[in-house]
Amino acid sequence: MTKILFLFAFIISPFFAFIFFKLKVPVIYSILMLSSVIFFPIFILLDSKFKKLKLPLLYFIFFTVIQSILCFDLYQHQFTSLRLTFFIGMFALLNFALQRFWYSLIYFVVVFIQFSIYLILYNNWNTDVAPVYALFISIGISFLAVYFSRDKMIRKLQDYNYYLKRILNNPGNGFVLFEIEEKNIDYINITDYNNESFNLLNSAESKELEKRFNTFLSGEDKKTIKNLERGNLFQMQYYLNQESKIIDVRIISLWFKSGKYFLATLVDITQQIKKQNQLTKEMIRAELAEETNKILEVEIKERILAKQKAQQEALRTRSIFESSSETLLLTLDLEFNVLMYNSHFNSYFQNQTEISFNEGDHFIAHVEKIFSPLHYRYIRLLLQSV
Repeated sequence: MTKILFLFAFIISPFFAFIFFKLKVPVIYSILMLSSVIFFPIFILLDSKFKKLKLPLLYFIFFTVIQSILCFDLYQHQFTSLRLTFFIGMFALLNFALQRFWYSLIYFVVVFIQFSIYLILYNNWNTDVAPVYALFISIGISFLAVYFSRDKMIRKLQDYNYYLKRILNNPGNGFVLFEIEEKNIDYINITDYNNESFNLLNSAESKELEKRFNTFLSGEDKKTIKNLERGNLFQMQYYLNQESKIIDVRIISLWFKSGKYFLATLVDITQQIKKQNQLTKEMIRAELAEETNKILEVEIKERILAKQKAQQEALRTRSIFESSSETLLLTLDLEFNVLMYNSHFNSYFQNQTEISFNEGDHFIAHVEKIFSPLHYRYIRLLLQSV
């Protein structure tokens, strides 16, 4: 906008002022056209310095002053046909430049009052003035009707745009609209986005968001996206390593009158992936537990059978021990503790020594009580050698 204003001030305005001068147009029109060379840069500086000021308001004041000067000049030259024609032309041109309903309305009312007062003071409603006066009113009302209709349409579009923005800015889904340049296919140019896209990609501004897109999409991805036909979908998952975040990216092609664009939908699927992984782990645990239970069940059955078999063997061994009525049987471990003996050994030993044996007793301790030290050492050496 600033470039257009400078272009108008320093090129277009001087050019038209020169043409007016050459066509013998009243000099005041050339002077007023040249005034924009001074005032437009001042307006731009004021607008940049004082943010509350609005450029349309400054234009309105400037245009109203110009038209007031022209209205007075028209009165001074007794409403000649040439000046009436240029006055109406300048009125229409400045009204068109305002492009605002309320500014145009006030501008029209101010000029209408001045024009009417000067006509009353002139007191000469000749055949030339009356049609021009009617044309002046018609032009003013036409501009007001057009601006009113346009403002109404703009408000509806703004409301609808606000409605769409509210939908797009709902938390959860990010939307990014971008285009891929024809000459530089490796570069993505983002044209629009919603606030959620910043949160999902942890970007603070549009340039950072654009940089993210150009980073995680490879050259092959961009070629594939560039060649997407209408209705086709490109999908990928983007991993933000530092944030431990997984973003699901889905891109479709859109065909507008201005060209081909692409809409990317961004969804954070980190929690969803975690739940899936957790569910997979639980399923694996359940399968392992089931398999382990089967193995344990087999092992328990084998242990029970082995225990039963060992008990049978122990009973058989015990029966063999007990059946040997003429034999003294005693078993010891490597520490000389009593493991097993038959009843014949126990009764015989008890009769001879008055000592009763129990399983787990230390055999050498009993021997030490019975035999002399010499025999005790001999028996101990004999057992150790065995």
